[in-house]
Amino acid sequence: MEGIYPTKAWYELKAKNNIQISYSGDQTNPILATADILVKTLDIFLKRDYDPLNEKTIEKIIRYDKKVDTENIYYVYIGNPDLESIKPLEDRQFTLKEMAPVIKRPIIFVSKGSLPGQRDVLENLPIYPKIHDIAYGLHAGVRVYDPKKDSQIIGRGDVADYFISLTSEADQQYQLLKRGGAKIEKLEIE
Repeated sequence: MEGIYPTKAWYELKAKNNIQISYSGDQTNPILATADILVKTLDIFLKRDYDPLNEKTIEKIIRYDKKVDTENIYYVYIGNPDLESIKPLEDRQFTLKEMAPVIKRPIIFVSKGSLPGQRDVLENLPIYPKIHDIAYGLHAGVRVYDPKKDSQIIGRGDVADYFISLTSEADQQYQLLKRGGAKIEKLEIE
């Protein structure tokens, strides 16, 4: 979600749709996982053949060298005519606070305290796939807890968020948030 700039396309998309950004959605939501696979495959094919990203190369890949019938295909190419719409209007990215209204709830925040390199460590632990399974069942996103950034969004949605603490320091973070009025519930992982 980081790296979204104010653009005409963003404002138009937001005005005409109910946008929901889901943390780790590619790992907890089957539709987003499928879209992620398609985009990554498109990128691999384009790089392999040194093809430019344009309507003809996308059609070639989607049709799988004409093995897929065109009546079963739907895709949208955003090309040169639309560049003005996707060009940033400002030299800044949206803040987490600005994006809060479009973040899908609930979110499972995972914390192991203030240890450095927390994200890399957590994402490689054997417990992490279990957390994604739980998120799938709860229709939730997953985010590694960052006290500085996440204080603007944790427990502030219409539904309660979840918190998984993996250390005693993380337990203290949870207690502080809960006593401070954040709408969060603690999740225990077996």
